[in-house]
Amino acid sequence: MTRLDANREIVKTISAAVEEFPDWRFHQIMQNLGLELGNPDWDPWYEESEKTLAQLKTTAAALMSAVEKNRRAP
Repeated sequence: MTRLDANREIVKTISAAVEEFPDWRFHQIMQNLGLELGNPDWDPWYEESEKTLAQLKTTAAALMSAVEKNRRAP
């Protein structure tokens, strides 16, 4: 996967969250997707997009699974 492909996938995932959770602020979306911009141990400047995407896939899948479970709850 190229950096461009990874970046496109990251943007698609964030865009889907924007549509799914219109009441969330941007940084709420980022944090809830596991992209914690305020973490002092994380330097996003040099992180490769594929690593970011891998983290995003894990956290976004967990978030969307929880949302789906809540939708099905009585």
